[in-house]
Amino acid sequence: MLYTIVDSFSPADEKQWDSYSKWRRITFNRFDSIDGIMRSALFDCPADDEWSFVVNKNMMLHLIIDYNFAIRKHKEIGRGELLGIRLEEHDVESVDFLGFDLIDSCFDISLLTNWGNDNEMINQSISENA
Repeated sequence: MLYTIVDSFSPADEKQWDSYSKWRRITFNRFDSIDGIMRSALFDCPADDEWSFVVNKNMMLHLIIDYNFAIRKHKEIGRGELLGIRLEEHDVESVDFLGFDLIDSCFDISLLTNWGNDNEMINQSISENA
């Protein structure tokens, strides 16, 4: 399991939320994607003593490999959301399962949330909880 701390993106962000919803032509209840354009990483520059807690390759310094460290950094930052990313098989029947995303190799940009709004295959893959 990997972890990341990202900016919140919700109906509370009225102007941006409305603009994105109109562009996507979908009314969302919430936004759970780890997309870095919509939800900037709040932790991406480890201090000298923090390198052993992050994915130290391919521009993925925003991904944390230690749960306790992730919790501590989230509390230090004091805002945003701490999200877990599981790369293994998922129990899609679990109430904790939110869905899949299609993310670039740096785990930063989502094809599903940034692709144009004119692709039916992409649009049908986005739930009301993007």
